[in-house]
Formats: sequence, structure tokens, C-alpha cells
Amino acid sequence: MSRHGPGRLVGSLFLVELVNAMMFVALPLLMVERYGLGVRTGAVLALALAPQLLLAGLVRAAIRRSDARDVAIASALVGAVAVACFPLTGSVLEAGVLAFATGSAFVFGVPARMALRSRVMLAGSEVRGNSLIVGGERLAMTLGPVLGAALVSLAGVGAPFYFEGAALVAAATILLGIAEIEALDPAAFDAAPARADSWAQRLLIGPIRELRETLRGEPLVAALTVTAFGYVTAVGASRLLLASRAKTLFGTTSSLGLLVAAMAAGGVAGAILGGRIGQLPRGRLYIAGNLCEAMCWPAVALVQSKAVVLAVMFVAGVCESIPTVLYFAEVQIRLSPLAVGSYYALLTSATQICAMLGVLGGSAVLALGGAFPLSLAMACLIAVPVLARAPALARSGGGEPGEERYARERAA
Repeated sequence: MSRHGPGRLVGSLFLVELVNAMMFVALPLLMVERYGLGVRTGAVLALALAPQLLLAGLVRAAIRRSDARDVAIASALVGAVAVACFPLTGSVLEAGVLAFATGSAFVFGVPARMALRSRVMLAGSEVRGNSLIVGGERLAMTLGPVLGAALVSLAGVGAPFYFEGAALVAAATILLGIAEIEALDPAAFDAAPARADSWAQRLLIGPIRELRETLRGEPLVAALTVTAFGYVTAVGASRLLLASRAKTLFGTTSSLGLLVAAMAAGGVAGAILGGRIGQLPRGRLYIAGNLCEAMCWPAVALVQSKAVVLAVMFVAGVCESIPTVLYFAEVQIRLSPLAVGSYYALLTSATQICAMLGVLGGSAVLALGGAFPLSLAMACLIAVPVLARAPALARSGGGEPGEERYARERAA
């Protein structure tokens, strides 16, 4: 299946996602223990997300002009230094600087690792290869919070950060086994026309506008992208719904990790199933998976049994993971290898806006109406875009393998 070793990319991605999942637990615990609850702690956590908006233009330029492997390695190494320094901080300001540095490193790494998928998978193996990657990521999401909490309890709040730094160094080292490519020619990409936009327009509207131009002539990928906007908005809101259910049903917000782990475990199972769909129509499976997950969220809000809620979260994870595998595979099949990294850099910038809207809107709906109205809103955000784009999505039966398709187009 591989030209340069998909196992290396899977291993590196597993370690990076393990670090992300551990940070979900370790950073809030460190901040609360040293600086308490309040605005300062929230500001530090927000600084880790800020680079996804503020550095969007630099990320796109780096992916377009540099070898994705080198960008991914540099991202992991910078992140390793930043996370390992967290226990050494002595003030909120120092923690804030490190949070911004960590977020900056990760925001460069995400599209770079996405771009590497095309390099390590042979044409025709996109679904199977992406199922391995998604399965590894979901496994890391399952283990990360548990490992982070265990290290905190055994060795203190600083221990997870030293482990995370070592894991990121290992993630970078693994990628050295993937062959380099020649430097990319920036002329291979259509230069965006110069515009006299304000900084706000470039920050908020620019990524969406560039994404639309990138997808011109690719109706299926465009349809998938539209569904991603609604889905990521729902994901932003889901953090609030799950925190609410953890407190009301389980009696403590610390049970949020249990709910997330149940969904991540379902994600592992879904990724395994997603790699074995064979000749089944991918578009219809994508629609069915999203609609099934949409129905799970109102059940999570209504059910009063802990065991049943965990089971529903597992099912939601299965239903989430299969469409994710298919999404990544279709993008890889239908966009040229050079365009994949740029696409994900643009998508990350645009969907971050959706995630922020999900958090803000979700908190308002939760405060005004409670968990069930929020779950209905999430179900609509997932299902409505999918149903609106169902005709375009359903036409995705097989699709030519990416390299064969682009070889034919170049010959023509």
C-alpha cells in the first residue's frame, strides 16, 4: 500500500494525537493548581487556540512552498520544546507565551501531516490507508486523557508535559523515514489576486474565499466541505453538552473524560469498519453515518442511564469515524497531491471560525434552554448540510484513484 511507509505516518500521528489528548487534561490541571480558576486561566487556554486564526496566512504559505515532511518535523520539534517548558513557568504570562507557541507549532503541523497522506499511500488504497490513520488517532484520543490523569496522580502535574515533549521528539524522528521531495514551485499554485481587504476580512473571510476558489470544478469535495462547516460547529457545541451531562448524570465534570473516551473507542471501531467497506457506495455511507450520529446526540441529552449514555457515545463514535475516513479518502482521491496540504490549511482556518461559533452559540443555547435544545441544534447542524448536499454526495460511488485520474488529465 505504501511507497514510503504509511506505518511511519500512522505512528507519528498517533504520538501527536496522544499529546493533544493528554494536553486536554494536563494543561487545565496545571493552570488551576498554580493559578486557580478564573479569567487568567481561561485566557491561557484560549491562547493555545489563537494561532489557528492569527497565523492562517503563514501556514498556507509554508505548506505551499515547503516540503510537508519538513514542516511536520519542525512543528513537532518546536512543540516538544514548548510543552516540556510548561512545568518551569513561574507566571501566567510565561504560561501564556508557551500556550501560544504550542498552538503555533500544532497549527503548522496539521495540514502538513494531511499532505503527507498522498505521499505514503498508493492510488486505490486511500480508504484503507485513511482507516488506519483515523483508527490510530481515535486510539490516541482514548488513551491520552487516561495516561495524562495517571501521570498527574503518580508524579505530579508536571510529569505529563515531559512525557509529551519526548513523544513529540519521537513523532518527528519517525517522519525522517519518509523520503523528501524536491522543493515545491510556488508557481504550481494559482496566486490569489491582490485585494485591499482589511485585516478582519483577511482573517475571517479570506480563508473561506480562497477555499471556494480552490474547490472550483470539484463539486464532490465542495459538498463534503460544506458538511464539514456544520459538523465542526456541532463539535464545538458538543464540549458544552458533554460537560453538562457529565455534571448532571455522573455528578462531576471530571467524568467528561469518560464520555470522550467512550466516543473515541467507538471511533477506533468505526475506523476499522471504514477500511473494509470494499465496493459499497461511499457517498451513501457518508450520508448514513452522519445522520446516525445526528440522532445520537438527542439521545445523549435525554437518557438517564449512565451505561446507556456511554453505549450511545460509543455508537456516535462509530458513526463519526466512518464518514471521517471517507471524507479524507475522497479529498485525497480527487485533489492533486500538491493541492491537498493547501486545502487542509485553508479548511483548518475556516472551520476554526465554525468551532468558535459552536462554543459561543452552544453556551447560549445551553444557558437558555438546557441540554436537549442544544442537542437538537447539534443534530440539525450535522444533518441539514448533509441532506442539502445529498444528491452530490450520493453520486460518489467509486471514483478513480487519485494518481490514475491526474495522470489521465495530464496526458489529455
